[in-house]
Amino acid sequence: MSENYYLLNDMQMYNKGFNRKQWENVPVNTCKEEFKKYYEDKLPIDLLTWCRVNEPEDKMLWKEGFWEQIIFVRDTIMDLLSDSYEEFKSNPVLVISTHRSKSIVLPVYQINYKGIKMIIRNNFYDWKVTVDSKVQLNFDMMSLFNIKKRINSTLCEGFKYNQVFDSYENNKNKFTFEIEDQYKLYTFMYLLKNYINNSQ
Repeated sequence: MSENYYLLNDMQMYNKGFNRKQWENVPVNTCKEEFKKYYEDKLPIDLLTWCRVNEPEDKMLWKEGFWEQIIFVRDTIMDLLSDSYEEFKSNPVLVISTHRSKSIVLPVYQINYKGIKMIIRNNFYDWKVTVDSKVQLNFDMMSLFNIKKRINSTLCEGFKYNQVFDSYENNKNKFTFEIEDQYKLYTFMYLLKNYINNSQ
């Protein structure tokens, strides 16, 4: 198996006119740079594909933090929200845009769950989350975040202007909030899943 096998597989999936043979012996770093340019104009793409061409250099002090948040979203959150391995594979986390913190390019994630779209970003300080639901989400947030606080769009790095909504208190279908750490974010996702599954 060539060293850039998975990079080529990804590109073949997103570029139907891709000539794989022309790239089989191209150095991995060259593939990464060229493919990264291609994907920048093709977002959204799945998180794993994005990560393969956007991994920070080893010299970056926050490289470990980069992987920590990605593994948390891709594995921990999606394992919680998926009822089977097939569902996990068929509904990947998407990267819809990027932002930068600590000199590292970071993903803005989109998670789709049973008619609910969630847009999430982490800048090594906190999480910003937008929830866009077709149904009202009337469950106790258990003080995980300030339900009255409206988040300024300038603090939601990587979000488009129309992806930042009012507070949860004012709109239980479409709301944006900030949350301090991944444990609280996981708890929110758990409560959300429990509410949706018990409402159906």
